[in-house]
Amino acid sequence: MYIHQYRRPHLISSRVDLGLGKVYIVLSDEVERRLRIEIVKRLGGKKGNLSAAIEIAVKDWLKNAP
Repeated sequence: MYIHQYRRPHLISSRVDLGLGKVYIVLSDEVERRLRIEIVKRLGGKKGNLSAAIEIAVKDWLKNAP
């Protein structure tokens, strides 16, 4: 598994390679902070919960596509 993070003053971007697919995203610091807090509240602080939350959100978004 390969994880690389770039930090800029107002943005965080992460690139993750699990051999299954790659997704590169850029979030503002505020959105990232709120997302991580909500993930801990809903799913706990375990490793992998960020990926799980993103997968849930993407599946929900795709399911509700017009």
